[in-house]
Amino acid sequence: MNEFNLMIGRHIREQREKRGFTREELAELADMNDKYLYEVEVGRKKISLYKMSNLCNALDITIDCFIAVKPTQRYDEYEKIIKLLALFDKDELKKIENIIQNLYEIKKG
Repeated sequence: MNEFNLMIGRHIREQREKRGFTREELAELADMNDKYLYEVEVGRKKISLYKMSNLCNALDITIDCFIAVKPTQRYDEYEKIIKLLALFDKDELKKIENIIQNLYEIKKG
């Protein structure tokens, strides 16, 4: 079994359980077979980008958490910030970026 597939599958299962879905419920919401979802969760099968997108939509998460080499426990914190940032327009986001950059510079000392 591929270690990357295991990591992706584990993360999918964690997100599914965190949201209280059974495997069957999530598979239905993501328009896939529950046996296939099981195979993905245990790392036996690869998942296509299309099916991953369906899963992310069903779980109400962004796909980037699966692209990272190792999803971290901190991802939930990042996800909250990403959802908040989506509420701002382009000009506001540039100001927020500048604020964050300034905070980082202060932190560095």
